[in-house]
Amino acid sequence: EETSTESYRPPLSTFSDWLPCFHSLDAFNEKAQQYSMHPVNLAILGEPGSGREWLSQCIHNASPRSNEPFLTVNLASIDGEQAGRLFFGWRDELHASPGILDTLNHGTLVLKDISLAHPKTLSCLSDVLSSHEFFRFGENKAQPLNIRIILLATPEEFASLSYTMQNLFSSFQLHLPAIYQHPDDIITLFQHTLMRQTSGFDRPEKLSKQMQNLLLFYHWPGNLYEMTAVCQRYLHDQSHSNKCTPRMKYRMLFDAIGEEALFDSLLLRYPVLRDLEHGSQEDLQAAIAAAKEIFLYNNTDLSNKLGLSRTTLWRRIHSSK
Repeated sequence: EETSTESYRPPLSTFSDWLPCFHSLDAFNEKAQQYSMHPVNLAILGEPGSGREWLSQCIHNASPRSNEPFLTVNLASIDGEQAGRLFFGWRDELHASPGILDTLNHGTLVLKDISLAHPKTLSCLSDVLSSHEFFRFGENKAQPLNIRIILLATPEEFASLSYTMQNLFSSFQLHLPAIYQHPDDIITLFQHTLMRQTSGFDRPEKLSKQMQNLLLFYHWPGNLYEMTAVCQRYLHDQSHSNKCTPRMKYRMLFDAIGEEALFDSLLLRYPVLRDLEHGSQEDLQAAIAAAKEIFLYNNTDLSNKLGLSRTTLWRRIHSSK
């Protein structure tokens, strides 16, 4: 995905960007802003693509360390044999190179993919975080650690860590929900993602009610990663169209998400479609109404998609509960 470390560039995202897109998470946002002012280590737990990296940038920029270096490290791509050189630096007769812990002094270090880290990498981190000090390569004098560590992990990743490592991040934790768990933010998030993909646009694209219903209907299993890809496909199709009527734009968005992916959402919302014999007629009627609204299906289209004859579907629709 990327090299072991990203550049020491200052992050661009701030809470002024974040808060309008996650406006339904009032209590969560208040806690995140409070935690940004504390120097202690922090764990942001949530699904990939839920906004963990975005939030880590906001926290750094709202903290007293905002003018100091910021770095994200992908622990999965660090060779365990080189972990010491990377974190503590190295020196030979002719050259010396400072490690991350020196270069990032007073700044913020974000760690991700910890479940894929080499044991030697984890050992280096555990020793430093436990002692709050480190030794430069080739030196005997301990240096105080003055870096805030932010860990990005899924709840499952965090639970798999050693007791020692869990304890190092137990004081301050933020549990960031997946985007389907705060649907009131989906429209704003989609518009924000669209704007980030287009240069020169300072206002969000107006979405028809039908397009909004489509975005809210989908369950977004890939969270913001998937939403970014959908926006890119949607904008690509839009750029190759001479005329974009509301109906055409809906179809472009539908195709950008994908019929199969949307049908998975239909089955998740309406399990009756998997078991017509035992579901209620009321649930089946609701499922058919959704299929017609979102997919523009008729009964023949839906029966074909379900692998049924049109007669079987018709009989089940009109049967008693």
